[in-house]
Amino acid sequence: MTTQPSVVAVLSDEHLQLAKLTTELAESSGPLDDLAETVASIVSRHLFAEQRYLYPTVRKLLPDGEQLAEQELSRHHQILSQISELRATPSHTVRFRELANQLRSHVTHHAKCAATEIYPRLMEMTTQEDLVKLGGHLAGAMDRLQGKGYRPKGG
Repeated sequence: MTTQPSVVAVLSDEHLQLAKLTTELAESSGPLDDLAETVASIVSRHLFAEQRYLYPTVRKLLPDGEQLAEQELSRHHQILSQISELRATPSHTVRFRELANQLRSHVTHHAKCAATEIYPRLMEMTTQEDLVKLGGHLAGAMDRLQGKGYRPKGG
């Protein structure tokens, strides 16, 4: 029997993928339009899944969950604003490079905060079974959004 990954494993793997993609976008010297759209879609999908599944759990289980979720949602808004501007900026410009570097920095910070401020505390406050169930819901949401050109409202 195959064990399903927990929400921590699903999001940690996703954060590694996002780090690689945003680094490639920031450092690539080749054509960037397709890569930029791929990064924008994957990041948007990831943030939506966190908003839909992770942060309601954070609010419910952690004593300061409301504050922590709002802080992370504010970071999400910042990242989505950058994605929106990146999509509207020609990829051959200096501004595009600046935005790509900022996006990489914000995604890296987002992943670090999740790994240090959220995951350890969730693992203390709930069962592995619940984390696996949440991971299944979150992974399913990301799979459903994959390839659909998902663009969140306001982003």
